[in-house]
Amino acid sequence: MIDWNLVPGEVITVISDLHSNEKALKAALSAVEHKRSDKLIILGDILTYGIDTIPVMEMVQDAIDAGALLLMGNHDEMYLDLIKGHDGVLAKIRQDLQESILYNFERMNKKQFVSWPWRKEIVQDNIYFSHANPYGNCWTYIKSHEDFLKAAHTIKDKKYLAGVFGHTHRPTCFSLKNGVLPQIDGLEEDVFIINPGSIGQPRSVPRQASLLRLSSYENRLWAEIEPVQYDIQAHAEDLRNSSLSPQTKAVLISFFEE
Repeated sequence: MIDWNLVPGEVITVISDLHSNEKALKAALSAVEHKRSDKLIILGDILTYGIDTIPVMEMVQDAIDAGALLLMGNHDEMYLDLIKGHDGVLAKIRQDLQESILYNFERMNKKQFVSWPWRKEIVQDNIYFSHANPYGNCWTYIKSHEDFLKAAHTIKDKKYLAGVFGHTHRPTCFSLKNGVLPQIDGLEEDVFIINPGSIGQPRSVPRQASLLRLSSYENRLWAEIEPVQYDIQAHAEDLRNSSLSPQTKAVLISFFEE
């Protein structure tokens, strides 16, 4: 494990894909403070899949008020479009996802959501952050080995040390020179692609919420993905007791089962 008190440079903590999961987000924000953290970046996708719309929005608002930076995800863009009266994307997606989105849309504080300082990309300490990828205004996933190679070469061409992206809900540390790594401990002369995983709906095996802590200094990088412990079964039970249809409940709960 990296001793973050000894790491030079600014320590940035990253959380992504919160997806209306109050228990997971509360645990994640608590975990952020358990070790050194100089800045918090939220990679987007605040709502959908979960049912804790208002409490999650309130925690995000508190984080923004405390200085957190907020990036826009594909789900955030959908809600902003819906608020404007544009529902073209919604009509094209499967029924259970439509129901989940509309459940959150009916309960969300729309004025608050629109007022947030959304960004499409951020560069901090020679690290590029966006929700999905380094390719601009698109939602292409970085999943396969070839995807990671392509993203790493794009980051290299942009002359950044690393790119940090969520979107897939699967935590990964990738080095252009060495492939997938368990952590990155002061490596240099390399390019990195990192996914912090998801707070609200992890799709890794085992199902484990996670966050990312990282720092760069003199073109060296430190990065570590940390598990976030919370009562996953209690969250699944909340979904089971919600007013969603049985079909949608079954799909949403399935993401929390091995």
